[in-house]
Amino acid sequence: MEAPLALAQAPLLPRQLNVAGLPASWRVGDKTGTGGNGATNDVAIVWPPERGPVLIAVYLAETTAELTARNAAIADVGRAVAAAL
Repeated sequence: MEAPLALAQAPLLPRQLNVAGLPASWRVGDKTGTGGNGATNDVAIVWPPERGPVLIAVYLAETTAELTARNAAIADVGRAVAAAL
C-alpha cells in the first residue's frame, strides 16, 4: 500500500493530461501510456475528499482518433466517475 500512497503524493504533471476530468480537490496518482494502433491508457488511484481511494483504469485501442481526442475521451471517464461519486 505504500507505493500507491507515494505515487499520489509525488509531484504531478499539469491536469491538462488524462486526469483532467477529475476535480482539482482530488489527490491523484496515475500512469499513462500509448502504443501502436491508437492505444492510449490511464490507470489511476484517486482520493476524493472524505472518501477512500478509487481505482480507475481506461484503455483505448484500435482507433485512428488523434491523441487529443483520445485524451479527451479518457478525461470524460474521469468526469463520469466524479459525477457518480
